[in-house]
Amino acid sequence: MINYTDLNQVIENYGHDPFERIEEFILREVIPKYDCLTTVHRSNQDECGFPAIEFYIRYNYKLSFDEWVILRDNVANDIRIFCKDNGLVDAFDECCLFVTISGDVVG
Repeated sequence: MINYTDLNQVIENYGHDPFERIEEFILREVIPKYDCLTTVHRSNQDECGFPAIEFYIRYNYKLSFDEWVILRDNVANDIRIFCKDNGLVDAFDECCLFVTISGDVVG
C-alpha cells in the first residue's frame, strides 16, 4: 500500500502530483459552481506538522449548520466524482477536505 502522505512516493506512483489535479479542479470547477465559495488552500501537513494532504475550501456567507452540511457534502461529492472519473480514487481517499468559513463573512 502506498503512503499518500509521502508526496514523493505519490508522484512516483502516479507519474505526477494527483493532489495538484484535485486542487486545480476545485479552483476551476467547484468554486465557480457555488456562489459562496471563495478560495482553496492546500497543505501538505496537518496542524501538528505531520505529512498529510489537506484542502481548505473557504466560503463567505453565514450558513446555518444544515446549509453548511449540504454544502460540504455537495463539494465532497463533486470532488469524489472527479477523482473517480480521472483514476484518482486512491488519492481522494487519502486527502482531508475542510469546508470552512473565511474571515470576510457576508450577510
